Amino acid sequence: MSRKIWRPIFFCLTFVIGGILLLWLVERAGWQEILTQIFAFGLLPFLGYVGISFVNFLVYVWRWRVILQAHLPKKDVPSFWRLFLHRMSGYAVGYLTPAAQVAGEPARIAMLALDGVPVKIGTSAVTLDIAFELVSFVLFVMAGFGFAALQNFQGIDTSVAIGILIFLFGGLMLFFATLVWGHGFLSPVARRLLAIRWKFISRTAQQLIEMESLMSAFLRKSRWILLFVLLCSFVTIGFRVVEMYYLSYFFGILLTPGQAFLSATIPGLVLFLPIPGGLGLYEGSYTSIFAALNLPLNAVAFTFIVRLRDIVFIAIGLIHLLQQGGKAVIKKGSSYEKSV
Repeated sequence: MSRKIWRPIFFCLTFVIGGILLLWLVERAGWQEILTQIFAFGLLPFLGYVGISFVNFLVYVWRWRVILQAHLPKKDVPSFWRLFLHRMSGYAVGYLTPAAQVAGEPARIAMLALDGVPVKIGTSAVTLDIAFELVSFVLFVMAGFGFAALQNFQGIDTSVAIGILIFLFGGLMLFFATLVWGHGFLSPVARRLLAIRWKFISRTAQQLIEMESLMSAFLRKSRWILLFVLLCSFVTIGFRVVEMYYLSYFFGILLTPGQAFLSATIPGLVLFLPIPGGLGLYEGSYTSIFAALNLPLNAVAFTFIVRLRDIVFIAIGLIHLLQQGGKAVIKKGSSYEKSV
């Protein structure tokens, strides 16, 4: 069976599994209670929440633009607003497919290409952007589990999760280290593939080597740029704690700093799993963390507000994607995903 057939089957299967879990959680929490809390949250607090997330998204775009500016002459870098919309589209594609943390990146590369950015430069900039994001995200979640272990919170099993996160963090550090040393993460293998006389393989290997050399040059270009990108990465992740405080306050709960930190970190781990938008699992993770912290918060109502914010962002991203010629962008993104 071809890959084109397997993808929609896998998507539908994971969506159904997540949907069943979500329905079970809704049944357990009670429809009336969920709706009561959602309406009690209010429209103005929701708009405020969207505003906070919007500001955070601007920081994401700022980081990406700084990375692009280090790759291109200033005149060739797309405007901040263009990059904002491109990233919204990448967010929408990633949210609606499995592997939300990385699935939208090929679409971002494709949209940069439509703006005249060479594919290898676009791939380098997007890869570095998502790599910095993953490093800060993994460190953030690791810190959450570490805090839970130190505080001996009942109901939070940290050992397996910390092991997985340490493995992921080690892989990301190896990725950055090989680039800084100038060897490249995949370039050593790619150089061996250059000897193969199959044109597709040799061309792909050459593109990979050139792309990693661009990333290596960026990491060694300026310590100040690197520090700024790292700072942006931790600021964007830190916004999750702010959002947690904000949402819980308008649900009538005042969190301690420890509760806000744990609630903002640990549930995000499920976004690494191949479920579109973490459907069902995301709600379940909040149900577990609220129970472990003895918080009287309805997790389904809470995550409904989060997902309603996500729908606003997805709508913006999909509108922009359609304006750019959605099918062409996705087709190009898929080809970049296969070749790089």
